[in-house]
Amino acid sequence: MEKIKYKNKRVMAVVLAGITLVTSGCTLANNKVESKEESTIEESVIKTGVSIKIIDDVTREEIFGALLSIRDCYNEEICRWTNSVTGNDVIDLVEGNYKLTEIVSPEGYNVIDEPISFKVEPNQITDICIENKSKQNLVSITNVDIDTDQIIPGMVLSIFKGNKEIKKQVASNKPTNIRLDNGTYMVVAHDLLEEYYPQTVQFSVNDKISLSDFFSQIS
Repeated sequence: MEKIKYKNKRVMAVVLAGITLVTSGCTLANNKVESKEESTIEESVIKTGVSIKIIDDVTREEIFGALLSIRDCYNEEICRWTNSVTGNDVIDLVEGNYKLTEIVSPEGYNVIDEPISFKVEPNQITDICIENKSKQNLVSITNVDIDTDQIIPGMVLSIFKGNKEIKKQVASNKPTNIRLDNGTYMVVAHDLLEEYYPQTVQFSVNDKISLSDFFSQIS
């Protein structure tokens, strides 16, 4: 474990943990539906049906781009659609037993192995939340004050691969979890309120579980 620390005034410390997990996820927000029988997706509240959401099993974030299918108890396909961030994740279904199948997974995620059985009750919405595993590594970034060792929320984190910025998000009061492929990256962290100095740290991600801590302070 490598630690780099320079003494000076109040600044930010960046802690990076590069961890490889075999995980994936996806989400069902229905915008395109192909159906053998007429299948309805309404923007209004549906009294009987199913609400489907697929998430990353570690970051808990929704992911999109899955091709999904629902079949009834007679194994007849009721509807098929690709979920998207702009879609509606509630499908109108009559009372009965069904099976949900992920035909194509979102990019970077593994396909769900087995169909998921569920039951729709009259005048109720059945909620389904599926946790999928990603093929990418998990990197956890924590911003802490060098003096107090307290997490600093509100830092803007920009992840670069080469000269291209591939991810940007604002850190909260918890570690920021990001999915990345194998490779060498650079994280640039800066404070919009300018209470902390900007920091730049280079790190590598590989298929082996690894943990690297980086502490730095600018004079």
